[in-house]
Amino acid sequence: MKKLKAKLTKRSAPKLVIALATMLAILKAVVGFASGSLAVLSSAVDSLMDVLASSLNYVLIRAADEPPDKEHNFGHGKFESYASFLQSVLIFASGVYLFVEACRRLYSSESMQISSLAGLVMLVSIVVSLVIVLLLRSTARREASPALKADAAHYAMDLLTNSGVLVALIIIKLTGLVWIDAAIALVLSVYIMYSALKIHIAALRVILDMRVPESELQEITAVLDKYSAYFKNYHRLRARTDGYKIFVDLHLLLCNELTLGEAHALCDIIEQEMPAHIDLTIHPEPVDMKKIDANIRWKVQALLNEPK
Repeated sequence: MKKLKAKLTKRSAPKLVIALATMLAILKAVVGFASGSLAVLSSAVDSLMDVLASSLNYVLIRAADEPPDKEHNFGHGKFESYASFLQSVLIFASGVYLFVEACRRLYSSESMQISSLAGLVMLVSIVVSLVIVLLLRSTARREASPALKADAAHYAMDLLTNSGVLVALIIIKLTGLVWIDAAIALVLSVYIMYSALKIHIAALRVILDMRVPESELQEITAVLDKYSAYFKNYHRLRARTDGYKIFVDLHLLLCNELTLGEAHALCDIIEQEMPAHIDLTIHPEPVDMKKIDANIRWKVQALLNEPK
């Protein structure tokens, strides 16, 4: 398992996931139609949605990997957030379908034939879903991929759904209370729609260039604080992300006695000190700093002359 996690990339992981999800969708559909269980059939529909979502992820992740070009100066990273956005729509749609079917089943008298095979298929689904979640989460962390992170969240919902279906099958087998099938499907549909909305909002934050979380801003301010002795202050800090990189620009208040070359070199040092995933652009502004520090230019020159 560890070796497989290490080998997977954000391009190869969706391929494996698509193959596993396709296998589960076929198994669940066959058993669901044979048993008449809405919970099993809804799980089969969910697995089919998984195949579509993971296939979409694969296409858009490949697009997101393309380097910046004339039409996309900042790269193609937002394709991944777009994949997450579309995935959330698919997940929500499957939740709505399940909700409607569950409500219909609650008011019908359809019979069910619960077999040991149905329980076995759902048990296999739980194990496979758990493996998929672990692989996707590991790859998403290593590759910093929002699309794979959304995919992992999607399959984590499947894990819960499959567990709920298995519990329903066991209760129905023991008690004969067929309505339990629809009741559990109803609860799961609400959870699926709620989870889809969370993924949807997270994707929109990136697509709409909303401010990055405070925890990520702290990485930026930590570097600025490190060099605070060489400038007066900074303002107009703006930060957005495309899912991969954080793009930041700010105005830096520098001593007006620095030469253009010295100011540019100081800005370069600060920009290069930022972590690799942060792309910082500094706009220098001249201010009188003699009242604050009479030796400020000498300090800057000493910093610039330090051996690299």
